Amino acid sequence: MHLMQNRKSITGNHSRETYQHDMKRTESTTSFEPPEPQQVREYLDAHPPRSPSRWAAWAPLMAVGFVVSIAWQIDAGWANVLPWLVVLGVIVVSEMRVRRVARLTDELAHAQELALQHQWLPTLQLAWRLVPALSGMPQLHGRSVALIAHVFDRLRCYESALAAYDFLLQRMPAEHPAAVHLRVQRAITLMINDQLVDADDALRRLRGDIELLGDAGASAAYRLAQLVQEVLTFHYDHAVACADELLDALRPLGIEAGYGHALVALSWLNVARSQHGADRDATNDQSTSGLSSTAEHAYAQAAKWWSTATLLMPVSQLIDRFAPLRALIDDAHVGPPTMTPVQAQVAGARNHALPA
Repeated sequence: MHLMQNRKSITGNHSRETYQHDMKRTESTTSFEPPEPQQVREYLDAHPPRSPSRWAAWAPLMAVGFVVSIAWQIDAGWANVLPWLVVLGVIVVSEMRVRRVARLTDELAHAQELALQHQWLPTLQLAWRLVPALSGMPQLHGRSVALIAHVFDRLRCYESALAAYDFLLQRMPAEHPAAVHLRVQRAITLMINDQLVDADDALRRLRGDIELLGDAGASAAYRLAQLVQEVLTFHYDHAVACADELLDALRPLGIEAGYGHALVALSWLNVARSQHGADRDATNDQSTSGLSSTAEHAYAQAAKWWSTATLLMPVSQLIDRFAPLRALIDDAHVGPPTMTPVQAQVAGARNHALPA
């Protein structure tokens, strides 16, 4: 498993329930390190989702009925007040439950906001803490575990991410829309983790479910996964041959379509380099620096797709997700990335964050 080498520091008070893994304390901060895959499995297995208890739902009404029946049998003034006290207690308990659910929902929403801001460690810290509290709310519990898997993926803790994905998928029908989306993300994680055989099998199993689901978002994510597979298995010619239809296919992904544009740019770059090398071999002149029209066209396409990708997403984010994209920065034929005015203002601050 690949862990981030540079760990961020986060502060806060942590309860024993929050973490089941080692935490190293410094003078003023707590250094939080993502759990190992086995720790993830044990933690999630210890806090699985549970269906709401029917007894808990009916208990207040049963209590009221019991007290009313007792009050009818007691000939005393205080007995007339007793049922009202029980009703008041039921109202108070119900209000406390509603407020607890609202608080947990707000905390989970805050964790998702942190993820949108790419604050991965604080997101993981909060989502990890919420898992036990959300066990009695299966839908929210699933969202928290899915968020944990997503954060592990972005922290390059791929084995931990796969453990979280597997935990969710084992408890969902394979054809469920949410399960299909998770299976696509899991396949991409497998490929980035260099488990190409497993990823290929996962994509084959997904094809039929994607067609039956008919969801534009799932289809777009599946098409992106296929593109990732083509790039990581060096099928650049096929990737560029299908590039034009990607514009419509990836549109439902929103700004994350930038990953697809960047991968097409990388494919064009490798096609251009291959063509340039073939041209030099054909002329038996290894010192030739000129480009043939074919190679020049391929380089131009790489620059065009890279420009679009960097308009959609920051360069640091693209490279952090797919490290081979760094080749586009290092190649003089592609040129500097295109930036929006806002991206240009923060480019200097982000350059130092590019992964080595």
